[in-house]
Amino acid sequence: MDSLFIPAIITLLGNILFYVAIKEKIDNSIEQFKISYSGVFKEKIEVHKTLLKLIYDLKSKIQYYQYAGNNDEMSNEIFMLFKGFIDYYTINKPFIKDEILHGLIAIREELQSCFDVFYTHNTLLKIELDKEQRIDLANKFFKAGEKFKTDEPFKSIESKIISEMKNELRIK
Repeated sequence: MDSLFIPAIITLLGNILFYVAIKEKIDNSIEQFKISYSGVFKEKIEVHKTLLKLIYDLKSKIQYYQYAGNNDEMSNEIFMLFKGFIDYYTINKPFIKDEILHGLIAIREELQSCFDVFYTHNTLLKIELDKEQRIDLANKFFKAGEKFKTDEPFKSIESKIISEMKNELRIK
């Protein structure tokens, strides 16, 4: 009978040692994954938060430029904001879902088209144009300005971006 217990005890001890070794290795792997995932998750949140801030800064600066901007300093500042925005989302592409990236490009294009109209209008104010050109320029100016008053298409694009960010970050 004792001859049966000894192999059973050795097998049991071997299984326990094997279990402890495997469990420790798996626990270490899980902990390492948690640490690296939490760092990536935190970075994603920071990227998304910064993107929303950059959009807000661009929108508010362009809207202000519509009525107050007739100087090169303000124009250059907005050009630099666009450059910074494009650089930021380009550099952080690994942290940005494709749908969000497409939304960022769409909102940048909308903002840039509005700014182009405001810039052209403000630049040509001092230049003599015929009545038809002046009316066309004014219509484009007010049409672009209407986008800021109604917040369309910005609101829908921003909502889509925020919704995608929440889905990506698993925030309900």
